[in-house]
Amino acid sequence: MTTFVDRAEIGFGNLAEKYPSQVKPLATPPPGSGLKPVMGDYGAPIIGHTLGSLGDLLAYVRKRYARYGAVSWSGTLGTRMVGAFGPDAIEAIAMTRDKAFGNEGFYTYLIGAFFRRGVMLM
Repeated sequence: MTTFVDRAEIGFGNLAEKYPSQVKPLATPPPGSGLKPVMGDYGAPIIGHTLGSLGDLLAYVRKRYARYGAVSWSGTLGTRMVGAFGPDAIEAIAMTRDKAFGNEGFYTYLIGAFFRRGVMLM
């Protein structure tokens, strides 16, 4: 049985493939830093890739990994979100002791209005 979300995902997925958004860097790295830009695309206006990532998440991640590499950004839930895919990228994030890749800002954005001082926000 096809759900509304499945149909919406298929519809928006087809639109995203037929009318892709512009691929661009999230930010320009400082000159001389040796850093590479994080490439990605926003997706559909306002919702970005939200529906595409809700369906078959593994297929979505594999497609982004093949197109952009281990680290990319996408439009999701009305904002830009960076994703890290693959063992090397996950290890680099997990081993960071200064919490440079913390998720509390995202959770505050996502659920802060509903769950002030909730467990995920601490």
